[in-house]
Amino acid sequence: MMIAARWLFVLALIGVGCSLARVVETQTQSTTQALSLQRGVNLTGWFQFGEFQEARFSEIQLLRDSGIDFIRLPIQPTLLYDQKSTTWALLKRVLLEARRVKMRVIVDFHSALNTQREILTGDQRFLELLGSMGTFLLPFLDVALLEPMNEPISPTADTCDPAFDWDSWQKKFYQAARATNKDITLVLTGACWGGIDGLLKSQPIADKNIMYSVHYYDPMMFSHQGASWTGAESRFLKNIPYPPTPANVAAITPSVLNQMPTAALKNQMRDMLSAYGKSGFEFATIANRLAIAQAWATKNNAKLLLGEFGALIDEAPPQDRVRYVNDVRNAAERLGIAYAMWDFNPNGGFGPYRNGQPEKGMFEAMGARAPTNAVPTPANAVPNSTYLLNPVPSNQLLIADFANGSQNVFGTPTTYYAYGQPTQPTFTPAINNAAPVQNGQLEFDFKVPNSNDYGGVVTNIPVAKQGIFDARVFGFIRFELSLVGGGQVRVGVASSKVDDNGDRFQFTVDATDTPTVYTLALEAFRQGGWGKKVVLEDVLRQLEQIEVTAMNTGQPSRIRFDNLVLLNMVEASVVPNVPAALQNVLFDFSLAGQAGNQGGEWSVSAYQQNAARVATATSEIIGNTLKVNFDIPQPNEYAGASVNLNFGSVRNLLNTNALRLELSALGAQTVRVEFPSTLDSANDHPQFRVQVSPQQTTYRIPISEFYQAGWGKAVDRLEALRNAKGINVIVDTVGTKGTLRLDQVVLEQKP
Repeated sequence: MMIAARWLFVLALIGVGCSLARVVETQTQSTTQALSLQRGVNLTGWFQFGEFQEARFSEIQLLRDSGIDFIRLPIQPTLLYDQKSTTWALLKRVLLEARRVKMRVIVDFHSALNTQREILTGDQRFLELLGSMGTFLLPFLDVALLEPMNEPISPTADTCDPAFDWDSWQKKFYQAARATNKDITLVLTGACWGGIDGLLKSQPIADKNIMYSVHYYDPMMFSHQGASWTGAESRFLKNIPYPPTPANVAAITPSVLNQMPTAALKNQMRDMLSAYGKSGFEFATIANRLAIAQAWATKNNAKLLLGEFGALIDEAPPQDRVRYVNDVRNAAERLGIAYAMWDFNPNGGFGPYRNGQPEKGMFEAMGARAPTNAVPTPANAVPNSTYLLNPVPSNQLLIADFANGSQNVFGTPTTYYAYGQPTQPTFTPAINNAAPVQNGQLEFDFKVPNSNDYGGVVTNIPVAKQGIFDARVFGFIRFELSLVGGGQVRVGVASSKVDDNGDRFQFTVDATDTPTVYTLALEAFRQGGWGKKVVLEDVLRQLEQIEVTAMNTGQPSRIRFDNLVLLNMVEASVVPNVPAALQNVLFDFSLAGQAGNQGGEWSVSAYQQNAARVATATSEIIGNTLKVNFDIPQPNEYAGASVNLNFGSVRNLLNTNALRLELSALGAQTVRVEFPSTLDSANDHPQFRVQVSPQQTTYRIPISEFYQAGWGKAVDRLEALRNAKGINVIVDTVGTKGTLRLDQVVLEQKP
């Protein structure tokens, strides 16, 4: 695996896979003489990032005991460019241990992106390394295979560029390895990240001692949900189901769309989710796709290896993740294809570990026996409709407005610095690292050299004059950003009180030349993963700074950043001075349970999906408020308790500025407020979600903030608001029990 995923390619695969004929479950034996492999894993984190962990030698024995017969060992080739490097000795130890337990090892040159660019533009050191490795592996022909390059892509375009002549490069690598080792099994691949389409376009090399590898992560929408490195879309994905249906995808669509930072991305994601829900992607789709690759290998007298597959643990439903991995593995086994799941690492993101503990379901899904200390795979979470909504812009805390010079409105002067190895990146000089402010915005030039496998330029923007700020009451960060030439910019929240330099909670946006306003939900921020584990809420409780990191490498660029704001979800307790003539008091429960001067009747009800687990809602008027006791039991996919306020006649809410209501709740954190209409069904009202507390608070929600839910029949939002027949106030968090209090429901009319 490397930094790679392009969604148009992914959607094309969904369509192609569904149209193929069903699999023929027979296998024609190849006549190659490659070492026999069957069931494997990618043993990551040893020769890729940082120091080798000697204590993990026990994993080789653990894998053999569980039924794994080979490992694919990713190695960053730069670690071996120096013949005196200790990495050579450590690799020898791995091969000797593998021989002891009767395991095969694929020595996989797994380049970082910048290293691969250098190799594919003529770095002679890599060809020399292939020759050296061929010699090094001569005593290990009974154990070792050699894979010259992982997931090749164009060195100039970072894409599946059809003009990229991968076959010529692969032939050079093949010849360099064969020059010093005539007998070792070589593992070759196709272009385009080593996918099946790349393999089908490859020109095979006539050698009986070759295997061809493919990687399979389709559908990426499922396998890479929550991934921060594969493009803007996947970072927002959460609870994407497998296999998909129109219904189960529609259930999670509103919460996913709400995470999109721009309107354009929201529209794009809506279309992608719809296509995924209708795709019919299942076991047969996977098996048919792998059968195409197997047919190519059989035709060319070569064995096929499924070198990588898996699903990221971060956001995938746990049971669906197990089913997906099991389906891919079973499809490969039925076709007689050897396979290696990505990845095996207690701290890895794709493998059979959960919170550092072996996960029973995932071990079994990859065809292995689970260790005796394995923990069970958790149940899928109940789809949660309590997602955050786009905030009301007027309720905000301005952190930095650089039109006021280098001094922030709320914090202290901003600083910036550069990092990276082996050569420090360059950036615009400034006195004492003070961030340069030009043209009323933070603006500086920088260049991160191509020789950095990682590197960047960081701007630190403090959020409080005293150094610490409690940001838990805010749901969003908003800022304006542009980057000359486009590229990725990472935004992070940081607190030295709870974390260190290696574990920021962060989010990566795709910036362009055009200044764009981004609104990021804080709940979408993910920990970097290379430091100690920290809880986001703890960081927000003692937030010290926002970090903005430009990561473009290999070309000069300029970043422009301005108007950094923290946003609340609603305008809590901010009630403007509205003339009485423009206030329609619909319900005032201080009037002994009577409606207000413009209202109608009210009622309380409960609903649930599971008839065996009945939700309840009882009500009474206590003092000046309507009190509703609710109990919403599990298991229910959806259930709730609703206060139904009927207008008595249809109202045109397009003549209304805002809805104001007084709320408090014990046992629930959010409440859904919606406008039922004469046009719609029970599931598609314009609505807004309010974050509530035990303290009675007046909430003012602009009518413009109410949006169509999207899981019922399609109804025009404006038409629904024009034909509103009432207001529903709903507690719908399954598994909660408590009390809701409601009073003073007011519509503010436009002047």
